[in-house]
Amino acid sequence: MESPTDRFERERPFPMPPAAQPHRSRAVPPEPEREAPRAPETATPQIVEVERRPPAEYAKIAGGVS
Repeated sequence: MESPTDRFERERPFPMPPAAQPHRSRAVPPEPEREAPRAPETATPQIVEVERRPPAEYAKIAGGVS
């Protein structure tokens, strides 16, 4: 009987083409396909108010040098 190493060496110059379909396990049932959630068509972007501060003030908040 041919050893796995010998078979590998024999088949290496002739790789097989990739499979036409992915492997389907018989032991694990396939997951149901899910649709991506869709955003409502009438959704408007939320407006967020942003506070702007000088860098020194951020340093005080972070506990750095003032």
